[in-house]
Amino acid sequence: MSTFLINKEKTPLNTKELRHFIPKDMCGSVVAALVNGKQLDLSYNPKENDSVEWIHVNSCEGEEIIRHDSAHLLAQALKDIWQDDISIAIGPTIENGFYYDLLAKNPISEDDLENIEKRMHEIVSANIPIVRHVWSRDKALDFFRKQNEEFKVQIIQDIPEGESLSVYQQGNFFDLCRGPHAPSTSFVGDGFKLLRIAGAYWRGDSNNVMLQRIYGTAWSSKKRLNEHLKIIEEAKTRDHRLLGERAQLFFTSGVSKGSVFWMPDGWKVWMRMEEYIREKLNQNSYHEIRTPLFFEKSLWEKSGHQEKFSDSMYFLEQHDHEPPSSLKPMNCPAHIELFKKYPKTYKDLPLRFAEFGCCSRYEPSGALFGIMRLRNFTQDDAHIFCTEDQVQQEAESFCSLLFEVYKHFGFTNIQVCLSTKPTNALGNHALWERAEESLRTALNNMGIPFTVNEGEGAFYGPKLEFILQDALKRKWQCGTLQLDYILPQRLNATYTDESDKKTHPVLMHRAILGSMERFLAILIEDTKGILPMWLAPWQVAILTITQHADSFAQECIELLEQNGIRVHQDLRNKQIGFKVRAAIDKRIPFIISIGKREAESKTVSLKILGEQKNITLSLQETLKLLLNACSNETI
Repeated sequence: MSTFLINKEKTPLNTKELRHFIPKDMCGSVVAALVNGKQLDLSYNPKENDSVEWIHVNSCEGEEIIRHDSAHLLAQALKDIWQDDISIAIGPTIENGFYYDLLAKNPISEDDLENIEKRMHEIVSANIPIVRHVWSRDKALDFFRKQNEEFKVQIIQDIPEGESLSVYQQGNFFDLCRGPHAPSTSFVGDGFKLLRIAGAYWRGDSNNVMLQRIYGTAWSSKKRLNEHLKIIEEAKTRDHRLLGERAQLFFTSGVSKGSVFWMPDGWKVWMRMEEYIREKLNQNSYHEIRTPLFFEKSLWEKSGHQEKFSDSMYFLEQHDHEPPSSLKPMNCPAHIELFKKYPKTYKDLPLRFAEFGCCSRYEPSGALFGIMRLRNFTQDDAHIFCTEDQVQQEAESFCSLLFEVYKHFGFTNIQVCLSTKPTNALGNHALWERAEESLRTALNNMGIPFTVNEGEGAFYGPKLEFILQDALKRKWQCGTLQLDYILPQRLNATYTDESDKKTHPVLMHRAILGSMERFLAILIEDTKGILPMWLAPWQVAILTITQHADSFAQECIELLEQNGIRVHQDLRNKQIGFKVRAAIDKRIPFIISIGKREAESKTVSLKILGEQKNITLSLQETLKLLLNACSNETI
């Protein structure tokens, strides 16, 4: 985007709005503008020397606006079809799309989506102007009360008296919104589609009424929409919930909502993943520790977590007049308690504590999703206690470790974001500048490109976020490195510096996989369940076609296992097609079938998962092929 300055002397005298400044060759493609760094509607009346950048419909920012417009389209279509039988709540944008929450007299079904979508297209074709109004709080309250929009009224009541707010109108439809929006409904085009209906509590509180939530996706063109829909269809075939149960790795159950039941093969995967991370921790001088699952409430009050996370914490029933306690939602205060147990000096730093720490956080039932979103999960969590002078080196060491681990799991497309000082930051400005510069220098020294999220750091310090991209080009934020100057002070963690003075260490919170359950789900979907050889619970399946082949099959099994290959054997008296399908469901990378002919010739029929044809090999050739496959990925 190019920037220009407003100069009204060079424009017609009747020019009042930004839209009059749009070059002729851009008309129809500009949806809004960035004015002095703030997104505004094209109806904005600019001032002399305003800095302006046009936001085009096919840009990331433009598509975000189109998604917001689509949410309003959806709400208008709902009101047009059901009128007073529907009350609308909120309709924000989300990644790749939007949703709108509503309360219907008669619940809407999936069968209604086609009709709603048809009405949305009609509104787009009508090219209805989208007009921004600024109303007083009282006027807005009066208007939406008359419209019987109870949820809008509640939102307005939370706004301080005397404040004004913006309302957007398209035809006879009005909605509360900060904006910006495109000039008219036609800008949305035909690049949207409604996807599904779910449930959601009003304001995310289970004590409130359950609403219906209609999800949709929106893009700048029909072509972009179709590309995304193909990805959605492909994602269905990669759903970790289906693949995980089919391969008998894990399942979830209503008897323990938000927790995972690990089956034998799944636990094999978990243990190998944990063993790999543990080996990397040992190589990088981390001390693995184990801390309790619950702590007294007073610790969370001191740390500040009680104030910020109380709605997500599980508090325990009190016994014998003991102080109230809660399950830990995170590990950091526990690691600080361990740091404080014995006196430390600057010679002990940096000190790196690592834990496969089990955390418990309340998530609404509607937010739970397979093993990606849980109430009980494990983090590959670690905390580095260091001096300020050590921050840069520790950051570089961590980045090297993270990229090494991600590469081993098959992820090489990694984006890095540096989040800087927010408005509610604690600590002095000089300290923040030094901390941010340490992280910048570390990234630059390593030649790691990064973007900056201004003002998105934690209140206690800046942070790095590591975002990996999977085979479907979906982005997942897993790894993080956060600098913390506050928690060591609040919990009185100190060391003796070179001047024999008690000093608070800098605390670096870091994780590579993040939630280990979520990371495994991402990996399963990325690989279609065909896990890397080193991680797969079974590397090869040996199946018999007839009982006459059992003896040679046992010979094959013994040879492969003697060479460290994990063999799943299926010698049951079942048809070979049934056995092959079972091995495919388990996502075993190599499948060997042995019948009477193979037993007599001392050969095997080998199928590589994902390929159509079988190949015939001798037992020694098979061993060599499998050892080569394993050696390319072995830890």
